[in-house]
Amino acid sequence: MEKKATDKTCLKLYNTIESYPKPCQPIRYPPKASPEGTSFHDLIISNLNSLVPNVDMALHSGYDHAGTELWIQKINCYVNELHVNFRNKCDIQISKLKAIKQQEENSQNLDMQRVANLPDDLIRYIHEFLLPETRIQMLIDKYPLYMYNLNRITCANLKKYLACVHKKYVKPALCYNSKFPTRYTCVESYTGFYGRFTKKENGLQELSKIFNALRNAIPKTPGFHRYFQRKALKFLLSLIYIGVYRINDVRRNK
Repeated sequence: MEKKATDKTCLKLYNTIESYPKPCQPIRYPPKASPEGTSFHDLIISNLNSLVPNVDMALHSGYDHAGTELWIQKINCYVNELHVNFRNKCDIQISKLKAIKQQEENSQNLDMQRVANLPDDLIRYIHEFLLPETRIQMLIDKYPLYMYNLNRITCANLKKYLACVHKKYVKPALCYNSKFPTRYTCVESYTGFYGRFTKKENGLQELSKIFNALRNAIPKTPGFHRYFQRKALKFLLSLIYIGVYRINDVRRNK
């Protein structure tokens, strides 16, 4: 059975050509970069061209004809493995896109009025099969007034709630995290947490800003995308819980 091309198999093949003579070190600043700056294309083409076997250099370095031909074959195998690995990754994304499209169609065909009449445990079970993005939109459609209801919360309780939000959502998801140093770059549009305010409207705007930052985070990797969408879903559930089910409790200070 033929082994599947992966990053690991590509590296293994690359290691087989490491000992052959190279005209230069890996190129980080291509000499013919476009006026707009170095592009991925510039880097890929420059470095691939540098890997093309140089027969004159091979012979000068003491390789015979058979050894030079073997070098050329190994380079071909390595680049082909890169190509197959890249195609496999693209195929995975195509499959993912088809699955998302199918789930969106299934969600549109789902009769939410009938679902709403089912027991809560069964509703939660059905929701587990939906994408977080789909669940977010369904919840917004079902509870359109959740943010409007939050206008009835007192400033004191709103500040307490924002402090909890900062600890649970802002600090771990929207700020720099040494374990995931690049994750915060997905929310570059987020301008920072503002927990001090005198007008309640400013506090409510902060809640909306945090939710939008989580929901609209740039999906730079599949893992980061799932992380932010799940965080956005959990935060929305929290907002709905306060704005719909606990609003009478938070209308007054305790």
